[in-house]
Formats: sequence, C-alpha cells, structure tokens
Amino acid sequence: MKRRTATKKWRARVQRMAEWIKTHRHWKLRRIMKTLRAKLRGTWNYDGLIGNYRRMKLFYDETCRRVYKWLRRRSQRQRLNWPAFNRMLVRFQVPRPRIVEKPQERMPCQLELSFCQRLMSFLKPKVSPLAYARAS
Repeated sequence: MKRRTATKKWRARVQRMAEWIKTHRHWKLRRIMKTLRAKLRGTWNYDGLIGNYRRMKLFYDETCRRVYKWLRRRSQRQRLNWPAFNRMLVRFQVPRPRIVEKPQERMPCQLELSFCQRLMSFLKPKVSPLAYARAS
C-alpha cells in the first residue's frame, strides 16, 4: 500500500524547517550542516515510506533552497553559487531523500490484533455451515 505525507503536515514541516534555518543562520557552517544532516536523516527515517518519495524530494528541494538563500546573504564578499552549494552538500554529507521502508515489512503494531478486534471476534457468534443447510 502506498502512503504519502498529508499536505497540511508537509507544509507545516517545511515552515518549521524554514524558521529553524532563519533563526540559526548565524551559526558556523559546520554546525549548521551537522544539525541539518541530523534533521534530514530523522525526516527520511520517519517519512521514508513506499509511495512518499515525491513529498520527500520536494521537502529536500525546499530545504536546500532556504539554506542556499540564507547562506548567500551571510557574506558581502564572494557570492555563493549553486555548483558551489551542491559541492558543499556533498562535502558535509547532507543525505538525499531515500525510502527506508522495505516491501512486505509490517510494523510490530500491525501484527497484533487490537483489543477491539479481539473482542469483536470473541463476541461474534460462531455459525456453522450446517445451520444454514438445516434451515432450507
């Protein structure tokens, strides 16, 4: 079954990331990239479901645009360009989006029946096929 992040939650996550970047743009570059790497790794682990790659890629692209925007404004000397920024992402090993869910893998909570499901199967009367045969 394919799943994707809800639009409302995705937009909220993009907004939170943009706020974080804006408030921490004064940090040293190494510290920014280390924290960004951890944030993205956690996002990929949480959202890395089959069918959700497009949303993850959009989140990654938007995050890169925001980081690029605020890093360009830090210096009055040489401007940062996209090729240099992409080399920086490789240098600091910022993870690209990836699917971490494996096909045919179920969550532990999906393997067990809930209390309500067990109760319904217990309360459901057991009707044998012979009961229908005798009525006709």
